[in-house]
Amino acid sequence: MKEQWYGLDFIVSKIDPAVVKKWRGDPAPLVDAPSLALPRPNRFIPRTLELCDDLPDEAKQGPRIEKPIDPPKLLIDDPTTGRLWHRLDDRYALPKANLTVLVRNAAVSHVKNGDGVWEKDTSASVHASILSSMYYDAMAVDTYDADLAGLYWSLSCGQLGIKVSCGGFSDRMPDLALTIIKNFYSSSEFLQPHYLASAKDRMLRNLRTYFESRRADSHAVYYRDFLMASESLGIDASIEETEKVTMESIQAYHKVLLDNNETLAECFYTGNVSEATAKQFFQDSSAVITSSRSSESSCDSMWIPAAIERRILPGTDFDLHFSSKNPQEENGATMVTYQSSIPGFRGDELSSQESLESTAAIRVISTIIREPLFDELRTKQTLGYIVSSYYDLGFSSPPPGLPYYSVPVDFLVISVLSKKLAPTEVASRIDDFLVTFREQLEAMPQSEIDQYTTALSTKLLKPFQKLSSEAGNQFGKIERYAPEVGSSELPWNSVESLAGAIRHVKRQDLVSHWDRLTHPSSRARVVSHVYGTTHPLDSKRIASSSSNATVVVNSLNDIQALRDRLPIYDNNKSKPNAGTRLRRLMRNHNTWAFGALVGAGVVGWSIYTRSKKSR
Repeated sequence: MKEQWYGLDFIVSKIDPAVVKKWRGDPAPLVDAPSLALPRPNRFIPRTLELCDDLPDEAKQGPRIEKPIDPPKLLIDDPTTGRLWHRLDDRYALPKANLTVLVRNAAVSHVKNGDGVWEKDTSASVHASILSSMYYDAMAVDTYDADLAGLYWSLSCGQLGIKVSCGGFSDRMPDLALTIIKNFYSSSEFLQPHYLASAKDRMLRNLRTYFESRRADSHAVYYRDFLMASESLGIDASIEETEKVTMESIQAYHKVLLDNNETLAECFYTGNVSEATAKQFFQDSSAVITSSRSSESSCDSMWIPAAIERRILPGTDFDLHFSSKNPQEENGATMVTYQSSIPGFRGDELSSQESLESTAAIRVISTIIREPLFDELRTKQTLGYIVSSYYDLGFSSPPPGLPYYSVPVDFLVISVLSKKLAPTEVASRIDDFLVTFREQLEAMPQSEIDQYTTALSTKLLKPFQKLSSEAGNQFGKIERYAPEVGSSELPWNSVESLAGAIRHVKRQDLVSHWDRLTHPSSRARVVSHVYGTTHPLDSKRIASSSSNATVVVNSLNDIQALRDRLPIYDNNKSKPNAGTRLRRLMRNHNTWAFGALVGAGVVGWSIYTRSKKSR
């Protein structure tokens, strides 16, 4: 026989009367009756799958993926608790929702110094990771029913603060989200020694094997970001702080998080959810969060933590050289990163026309270069089995004491993983290709460029296919720009403006921005070299490959010293040749460092520059 829904085979047979007698307790029960029980009711199973009554009838008929996305509404803007953003989904016609609560809290990874200014703290960051890991372990059993009922959740303590996310069927989502928030803010029952032991062990194993278990190109990204975007002191410092974590310290850290009164919540509730439900959840969750504080919120003076990017001054090259710590890694990695001197595009009301044109041109260049780069370096020269180029995007915000802003930073990245040549030689091959690519770009017919721009703009304007993707995009704008501008000025439709600018890019625009991005006099470039066992790190090769304009760094201590000299990327354009003063400072510093350490070998090097004609 086959069942009617999935066509599965099944059989029907009679039950032996003797078995039925045993079930009835004749002559005696098999087990004690109290030990037999049905599973407890799953309180997260949706009571209804109906769409929200607030939806118009046409939105209930089925998916309307092609419909333009209406921007979220700001329902609550309370300086003591935070902001509630809401959007009733009218595109997917599904009984699902997505909820994100970000409690901006600098104490997650910072501490205040004697002057009352927040400073990055490795111990706080380590405790944040362990605390969120402990909480996840403790809640795994309690939220198992939610998983069975089609709901998922996460809680993380990161750079921006404490973030709670939920997704799935909409009916019971407020119950799940409130459970997660209450158990974190109003209880310390999850702070148990066995959860700490497990979380601490996982973190130590991950940190100790970070380099040994990864490829050389992952190392190259780590060293580049350690210079440009990181505030950490490195993995060794994190290991040292992790080993110090105790039950007493994790309990004290949890209390510090809850007591910090400089907090503000950003809540975004979207999907099959009414405004009334969203408001009720926000009020309930805010009551839980504020009740944990030791005093009233002081949002007017609070510093909002966010990501940073350091500005590489135009006309400056940084070469980073490190050996792979993976003893099995034969390949070397070369990662070339060009940082745009013009801030990236944020939106029509927030950015200049110059920023829009710059971002559009860099994105088109990143699309055009991909195929010829692969064809030349991978197919013809067979340098390595991984040859890639791509557009990358970072975001930067100010240090404590300055008004908040968030500025995008555009990058062009080229990455090669190879054991055929040493990383310095691969870098030279990349430079040679870039010269020929400019010639190709200059000779490319406008009709061919139009094909690229049309394809890219079409891709950018492709409608979101999932509620979770749409929600992530919109919350990203709230997360970055809401503290800076009013709700009416948030760049909800920035992608449309960008796509329009991309369609109008001309060849002369590409050549002009290409020269600004890559010419030695104006480029802001970081080349991260990581050496495998086939071509180990060689001091002579590094010295011969470095131009006069290059600052060479091959220790984390030197990167930390260097990044302290770099300004935070702000919303102002940096002028070409602005790196002259920095190079002069570095050259003065390096003359002493190199002279004092001559003969010490690669490991003993500090930072230095060598004279060679610029390519």
